Amino acid sequence: KQRVAGRRVLDIGCGNGAFLLAAREAGWQPCGVDNSDTARELLARSGIEVWVTDPVELLRQQPAHFDFIHMNHSLEHIPRASETVIAARTALAPGGVLYVEVPNEFDNLVYRTLELLGRKRRAGSAFGRSKPPLEPSPHLYFFNKKSLARLAARAGFAAFDVHARRREPLELSAAEMAAALSALLGAGPFLTLTAQVSTAKG
Repeated sequence: KQRVAGRRVLDIGCGNGAFLLAAREAGWQPCGVDNSDTARELLARSGIEVWVTDPVELLRQQPAHFDFIHMNHSLEHIPRASETVIAARTALAPGGVLYVEVPNEFDNLVYRTLELLGRKRRAGSAFGRSKPPLEPSPHLYFFNKKSLARLAARAGFAAFDVHARRREPLELSAAEMAAALSALLGAGPFLTLTAQVSTAKG
């Protein structure tokens, strides 16, 4: 706690506040932004400030203010996704870190395999066409490792890493074993971007 005491963390798309509550317990000074009044009201009971506003505008008003910005499966839902990452870069203090996790829906070995099996089951052929989904995807954007890396570079991050990964902990199920194999092959079900601002001021 001594290392992070007083350092500011912002959770974009904070939802029920589980991450912010854990961050506060670890010694961080937490706050969030969400598109839901419910999130603000829920966390107000715990004394955590949540803004219900456009994250881009909020970030632009907080230059070099946050030490850690967290986005867990929220970037793909934000209409101004690229602007949000660019604004996050300017809102990070020297040495600050941005962490983003999004679904890996196109370079994902598990999804591709299940889709192939699904097509075979429905159409009777491995090359048959699958039926369209019953509902459109709730995601506004779809990312792969290259697009996330390009976005980080465009935002001005000189140091960043993009990885394909699976959820922790690993469970002994066929789906989890397949996800672990996919992650080893660089095609896991989730993508993470970790980017850091230089510690040099100015």
